[in-house]
Amino acid sequence: MGDLLQNINTVLKKHNDNIYKNGENFNIYSLLGLERQENNTHSKIIAELLSPDGSHGQGDLFLQLFLSEIYGECYLTKDFIRVTRECYCGQIDKNSENGGRIDILIENGNKQWMIENKIDAVEQYKQLERYHNKFPNGELLFLTMTGYQSSYHKELSEKKISYKCISYQDTICNWLEKCTTKLEKNSNKLYLKTAIQQYHNLIKNMNNKGINQEKQMEIVDEIKANIEASFEIKTLFNRAVEEILQDLSDEISDFLGLKEINSTNWNKYFTKDNWGNLAIGFEHEGYSVFLGICTIDNSKELNPIIHDKLKSFQQEINDELGTVSWRCWKYFIETNDEENYVKRFISNSEKKKYLIENLKTFADYLDKICI
Repeated sequence: MGDLLQNINTVLKKHNDNIYKNGENFNIYSLLGLERQENNTHSKIIAELLSPDGSHGQGDLFLQLFLSEIYGECYLTKDFIRVTRECYCGQIDKNSENGGRIDILIENGNKQWMIENKIDAVEQYKQLERYHNKFPNGELLFLTMTGYQSSYHKELSEKKISYKCISYQDTICNWLEKCTTKLEKNSNKLYLKTAIQQYHNLIKNMNNKGINQEKQMEIVDEIKANIEASFEIKTLFNRAVEEILQDLSDEISDFLGLKEINSTNWNKYFTKDNWGNLAIGFEHEGYSVFLGICTIDNSKELNPIIHDKLKSFQQEINDELGTVSWRCWKYFIETNDEENYVKRFISNSEKKKYLIENLKTFADYLDKICI
């Protein structure tokens, strides 16, 4: 088993060394810390490429390729074409059924395509429904890293609101590949092609698609040659992850002077005796990890004064409402499956540091109000 892991690490090291020597690690978006910013990076770049009036100077070429990638053919007509980023639809009403901002709106004559872009942000309540209500005959495109469904898929289906899942790892990567292919024969477009390739490489790295086919086959060969050890690793992998999570819990408990309660593998909660029926913690639910102040027993009434203070504190944190279970909370990270939960959270020292710092903020606030 040790040989298998060592051999795979050797393959990965060789692959990473080649990437380093070829300069592929140099990515301007990563250097500037912009790789996961939905609106300030991805929506801006995608909207600019899609716009016929974009600085790329290619007219509606990239928009045609985009629609062809999704639908198999281009649906553009000769009518006017407009691409708007952060399209304002009015204030969100009290029922959350109207208003908000559409990340990218494409208009062609009487047709509309609405792109909701989700990388790290939590999907808002009735978000897709609001955009459907704004353009009932428009096409809703739900763009995520891997093409997963909306958190409100069941509710949307019941209301007969359809949407199409598209992904960065397939739809956007394939589209960008087609864009650069179209530019290859024109030497005057080298600068534009290089810029698109940089963005393409960024997305591939975000989706762990940077490893090439040759190196993938080397790893597959190692697994095939050590199949028994591979199954043993697969069997024990979840246990290793559980132990890593427990180590994190112990670190949080020790650092903040708290005791862990009612925790599961993926959800962790901590409290103090003087906090009464309140605790802090983090949960992995659906496609998101969030953290905050939660109630230990939802059936118990909360002191009205503390209730009001927590409500005010939640308003300082974000625009989302607190719940009976989570009085104050904030979104932490988007992770569509347990594998990404491990890669992007548990094994990321910066994310762990950020988690502990934020939990300390919540703990300090409970210490302040629970006297």
